[in-house]
Amino acid sequence: ILDKLVEEFAFDNAHKVFQLESIGNKAGKETVKARDLTRTDRGKVVEVVTGTGAKRYVYNGRQIAFYKEKIRRIDGKDVPSRLLTDSWNDISWMGIGTEGGVSLKGGKKPERLIQRILELGSTEGDLIMDYHVGSGTTAAVAHKMKRQYIGIEQLQYEENDPTVRLINVINGDQTGVSKKVDWQSGGSFVYTNILNNSNKFRKRVEAAKNEADYLKLLKEATSSSFLSYRIDPKKLDEKEFRKLSAAEKHRLLIELIDNNTLYVNYEDINDPIFKVNDKDKEFNKKLYETETQGRS
Repeated sequence: ILDKLVEEFAFDNAHKVFQLESIGNKAGKETVKARDLTRTDRGKVVEVVTGTGAKRYVYNGRQIAFYKEKIRRIDGKDVPSRLLTDSWNDISWMGIGTEGGVSLKGGKKPERLIQRILELGSTEGDLIMDYHVGSGTTAAVAHKMKRQYIGIEQLQYEENDPTVRLINVINGDQTGVSKKVDWQSGGSFVYTNILNNSNKFRKRVEAAKNEADYLKLLKEATSSSFLSYRIDPKKLDEKEFRKLSAAEKHRLLIELIDNNTLYVNYEDINDPIFKVNDKDKEFNKKLYETETQGRS
């Protein structure tokens, strides 16, 4: 009971409650000067104004640190706090399996962790980018915290896809940080797929089963536009190719692909070889025009 009473008194009188803290040699010229002065002229309080206009008070060679400096507004409430270290072990990873209505073993992060990062590095309306969006934790928290966001993911998670999670958020998901940020429901997002180019070829290599499949893929690759310049032309000889084992054929065909051509670039949208329909052309045009206007 006594500890609770002391805690309440300290909180209510945070502008008067203090402790004395040591002053290092890098604290600033005037602060160090006041430290050395008050070590000999004891019982005297010296006020120091820093370069930023903040005031420090030095007493008997130590700084007076008021408890009010420890009070911060977190989740809409004034509470005692302390500076973050490099290790954030105060955020639990237990029980996050149901957050957002999706699961991702070995990669899902607590919404509370993402909330802290977004609070430290952004404000409402800012654009958040996550290029490995996974189960969609960053996008979900950004949505709840009234940030804009872009999420990119190459893998498909089916029922645990980030789009499923964002739909849950829009419908009023109450897991994760929803109660802390007073999330109710609403909003929207746009979801698109990147048009495949040589990525289709990669998938066909993965599905190849026999010699005929491998030879067909080799002939297609040697006449394609996605051939990697790093490949030795000698490796493309059909006679030499036939001598390779199935595993070696598979590995070589994968190496033939220039990874910069896995998907169709916007600048190639009008190339007839990619067969981009008019609807997709119009969508991309509007998307890139909006991005350009936003940056200008």
